[in-house]
Amino acid sequence: MKKIKWKVVAFVSWVLMTFLVIDACFEAVNKANTIVNIMGILGINLWILISVATNCLTFKNKKDNEKKD
Repeated sequence: MKKIKWKVVAFVSWVLMTFLVIDACFEAVNKANTIVNIMGILGINLWILISVATNCLTFKNKKDNEKKD
């Protein structure tokens, strides 16, 4: 039960962090400066890559649950 609670808390915090990162990156894209626009796009891409690489921090399938022969 405790593992599930920590996974839910981690997932909710990941969702909130995603909203904050996307909001900051979209604010950067709205600016008239080209360098700031590029940094905003790079920030979004980096966050997507980190999220995929860490499997969104939660609900990772574990191989321990498979049957052992």
